[in-house]
Amino acid sequence: MKKYLQAKKKNHYVWRKYLQNWTVEGNVYYLTKKNKISKDSPTGMCREEGFYKISTLNKNDLAYINSWVKKCPDHLQEFHNKTISKFLYASNVLKIIEEEKEKSEFLEMAENAIRHNCLEDMYCGVERGAEKSIEGLSVGNISVINDIKNAIGLYSYLGHQIMRTKAIKERFFSASSSNNEFYRDLTEKNWWLVSYILGTNIGWSLYESRNRDNLSLVKSPQDYAFITGDCPVINIHPEVDAIVGGNPVESLDLYFPVSPKYALIICESEKWRNLSGDIEKNIVASLNRRIASNAKYSIFSNTEELVRENRKEVGSW
Repeated sequence: MKKYLQAKKKNHYVWRKYLQNWTVEGNVYYLTKKNKISKDSPTGMCREEGFYKISTLNKNDLAYINSWVKKCPDHLQEFHNKTISKFLYASNVLKIIEEEKEKSEFLEMAENAIRHNCLEDMYCGVERGAEKSIEGLSVGNISVINDIKNAIGLYSYLGHQIMRTKAIKERFFSASSSNNEFYRDLTEKNWWLVSYILGTNIGWSLYESRNRDNLSLVKSPQDYAFITGDCPVINIHPEVDAIVGGNPVESLDLYFPVSPKYALIICESEKWRNLSGDIEKNIVASLNRRIASNAKYSIFSNTEELVRENRKEVGSW
């Protein structure tokens, strides 16, 4: 089979290469769906078949998607419209294939590849753009993001990582106040594209405010480590602790564990502003609990002990 006809159905919503930072001899310790501690290769973790499968777009879909785009600044609207045009082209091709009364094997494979690969390939591009930054940060080199290209790639990655997970999709729908079934159906059908648009918005916002926010790379003690989870980029702003009933938080103190040894904090509040360099074990433990509570299904570590220490917190957010 030609490579371009191979459908990429097994979609990771957390980058596999990122999770490899926690591996020991190729395996990472993690919490299973049955709340057991195990270890395995990260290849099959944070992955769901068809998670980035796209749907065809009709007039109602486009009107709904454009209602999100119109809320964005003009320059982002232009960017989003170009993205939508790419997917609209793919949608039109899919519609032509669907109209075929007797599909050849080639057309069936092409349809499968278009549905499963378009969005997956875009997220792969986002990951490639952040590769140098994450590699540098994971070993303590914060100067890597002095390069503007690396900085753009990192902020884009962080924005999309917030919005691309299975957990954020489920939480978005559970927190929705709309009782309009038609609107909810549109959201469900088009979440794959709406979440990409929102991820782009967050990434741009992080980049645009980079000179106002405080950015620090913190280091764990020798005998302790940062963990990560299936929602590895989280908001630790003090307002988060005060929200009621899933109300949205407008402020952002971003926390992103990059490896067992290093974590990135981008904050606008004063609470975390003085953190930099080596930090105490109790602070790392507090940050680990936040990662665990924000996790929907699992946490990941380079030690069994840290998974055991934090597993009761998983899903408590």
